[in-house]
Amino acid sequence: MAFFVDDEGRLYVRTFEEGPVKGEYIHDIFNPNGVFIGRIALDLGFSREREYAKAKNGKIYGFSEKEAGFEQLSVYQMGWD
Repeated sequence: MAFFVDDEGRLYVRTFEEGPVKGEYIHDIFNPNGVFIGRIALDLGFSREREYAKAKNGKIYGFSEKEAGFEQLSVYQMGWD
């Protein structure tokens, strides 16, 4: 299982469910009280050696490995309604 926390205390848990785009995986989102608040598909790689994603100041940062073998930094802007 892989997860990360943003600076507002929301927990993002990576599931094994693939997203609508190749390379994306669904992440379940929980508020600081542990209540499920949503889902998001992210193209973020996974590493057992380091944290695979960070979330800070309304952005999610993570590395994804591309077919050519290099890593790409992905940055997602978050917006909450």
